[in-house]
Amino acid sequence: MYIKEHYLFWKITYDLVVNQGFEILKLEQNPGVLWLEKEEKKTTYLIRATQQTFDWSNQWKQDIERSFRQTQQLENLLLGKNIRFLNVYISEFPPVDQWEDIQIPLEKKGKKTIVGTTYLITDENREEEISKLYQVFNGSYNKLDIPVSSEEVLIEQIQYMQQTLFDIKKQKDKEVKDLFQTGRPLITYALITLNVILFFLLEFTGGSTNTLQLVQFGAKYNPAILEGEWWRIISSMFLHIGWIHIAMNMLALYYLGMIVERMYKGIRFIIIYFLAGIVGGIASFSLTVHVAAGASGAIFGLFGALLFFGVVHRKLFFRTMGRNVLFILVINLLLGFSVPQIDMSAHIGGLVGGFLAAQLVHFPKMKHVWYQTLAGIALVLIAGGLSIYGFSDSREQLDIRTELDLTQNLIQQERFEKAESLLTRDIAWSPDTLEFYFFRGYVRAQLDEIDLAIEDYEKVIKEDNQDIASYYYLSLLYIEKGDQSEAQEMVNRAKEIDPNHPDIQKVEQYLNRVDELN
Repeated sequence: MYIKEHYLFWKITYDLVVNQGFEILKLEQNPGVLWLEKEEKKTTYLIRATQQTFDWSNQWKQDIERSFRQTQQLENLLLGKNIRFLNVYISEFPPVDQWEDIQIPLEKKGKKTIVGTTYLITDENREEEISKLYQVFNGSYNKLDIPVSSEEVLIEQIQYMQQTLFDIKKQKDKEVKDLFQTGRPLITYALITLNVILFFLLEFTGGSTNTLQLVQFGAKYNPAILEGEWWRIISSMFLHIGWIHIAMNMLALYYLGMIVERMYKGIRFIIIYFLAGIVGGIASFSLTVHVAAGASGAIFGLFGALLFFGVVHRKLFFRTMGRNVLFILVINLLLGFSVPQIDMSAHIGGLVGGFLAAQLVHFPKMKHVWYQTLAGIALVLIAGGLSIYGFSDSREQLDIRTELDLTQNLIQQERFEKAESLLTRDIAWSPDTLEFYFFRGYVRAQLDEIDLAIEDYEKVIKEDNQDIASYYYLSLLYIEKGDQSEAQEMVNRAKEIDPNHPDIQKVEQYLNRVDELN
């Protein structure tokens, strides 16, 4: 009777899902077709169970080939390197013509090897075929008897098993929907708004590419951090250098932030974002000396949070965003390593920090205290270790180009006292950098500290007797001091380097007029 095959179909699929660890991959419109999967080690077992009866073997063969092609279309959704496709037919009777050779396994080799085996379960061979099926995936097979009951009782049992499987599938779908679509990403919007406001504030008060302006607004600036301004690790997360920088980072924050915030929700998302940004900032402080700013460390932390999602929900990750996330991440890493201006220490630090922060807070309604504790310890050790190295004396402390850029900005603003203080500190940290002495000499001259300015320029020409600019400024300082002979000496030494230098010629002409007047 048809009811027996119907009962057996749902009994087998119910047992596979509830007792054998298979998951419902697909429910086709035809309620008599179920696709199930189970991953073990490097093999994915894919079962297509259907209740169909074929009068002729050629009809059955066409269905087998069609279902094998469907399996190949599902290949990218399945994680195992090897795919065992088990095509299970539950039928009232076999085809009337010769059909046994149709059950020869099908095979397709490529990135993944797919081996398809067909099972025809009828009333006559039921126990034998089901046993063969279970042996493939090492299932614990118990004899699936069809109870001797009235048709009404069988229908009730079928409806129970049917509803149970549908409820399992519905619950799974709801969990996926809730994971990706629940709530509005208000925190992401707030972060984008804050970043944009601060960027325009930078632009309208001096320019977002002005080094001095960035430092004054709180960019990552190692000398200041070494002097105790640790808050720059956080404030630098909200500053950006130029229009391209803000546009690219806010675009990434918009797309990644919406996904991650919906996954982890409110406070968890905030913790992930800030911990990732902080670890990225500490890594940048410890491993690079350049002035740095931007949300990149925190944004890479969102990549890290998605990678943790891939660890916890591996199948779902690769069936949804996984490959795209990995592709974009790899492209960003390759681009970062190939462009010297990109602060990869912040990116890598943020990526690691985001992964560990996501493990620390975990997903809503999920707890793994031991792993969360380990993640917290790892975050402390990484941040602490990087900080200790950053504050050690064994590393380069200054970026010479940045310091000179800051100095020139201060000079242009006629903030000579601040410039002198900056250069004095720089000389203490890098006493062999002659440019610092040169600019300090100029600044001191503007502050009427003539003798101190002369000392700085004398230091320069002692180490580099070809620096004609220092001879020029020394000659002017000696004139200011009233020492004409020393001024003439500086002019004479400069002429040995370049007798036609226009500035030196002007000073010499001035000295000659003074001599004539005397």
